[in-house]
Order: sequence, then structure tokens, then C-alpha cells
Amino acid sequence: MACFLLRSSAGDRWMPEGVEYVFLEGEYIVPGQIDWKCGSQEDFDRAMDLTRLWTEEGFMVGNAIKKVTTFFRIPHCMACRGRQIAYNHKGLELQQKLKDLIS
Repeated sequence: MACFLLRSSAGDRWMPEGVEYVFLEGEYIVPGQIDWKCGSQEDFDRAMDLTRLWTEEGFMVGNAIKKVTTFFRIPHCMACRGRQIAYNHKGLELQQKLKDLIS
């Protein structure tokens, strides 16, 4: 599967062919930038499998976001790690509230 490069002021990201996407503000396709060994449709489907949000530890939303952004080759930063931890914490809070409602 081939991927093409999208560029914006927020950075670069690779997008697999045949996948629906939305341009970010100011984003454009970089002409001539194609990665012919980007990954398969199976890899993409596996990365987007949201049923794996529920792990033994709980509802880990931050981990799921990291997995998807890694697949699209969006670079991670120190603030990203902080958001991952915060989203995991919020997911666990949501999980607890749902358990309380059901019980």
C-alpha cells in the first residue's frame, strides 16, 4: 500500500491511499512524496480497531490515540505523553462511572 505526505503548520503526516481523511487547516499534499511501503490495509484496520480500547488495565483512551497517531507517523512530543496519561486517566474515570451506573 502506498502513502502520500500531507503537510501543514502542525507538521507532516503520512496518509494511506484509499482511506478517507479530512484536511487540517492549511494542510496540503506534498507533490512527489510517496512511500510505497507504508503498510497494508490490514495494518490500518488493526490500528483503528477500537474494540481494543478496553484492556486489562481498563479504558485506555490515551494509548489508543497514540497507536493511531503512530500509524499515521505523526511525531510525538513531551506534551503528547502528558496528554496520553491524562486521557488514560479520564478513560478510567469514565469506566468507573459506567460501572457505578450499571451496578
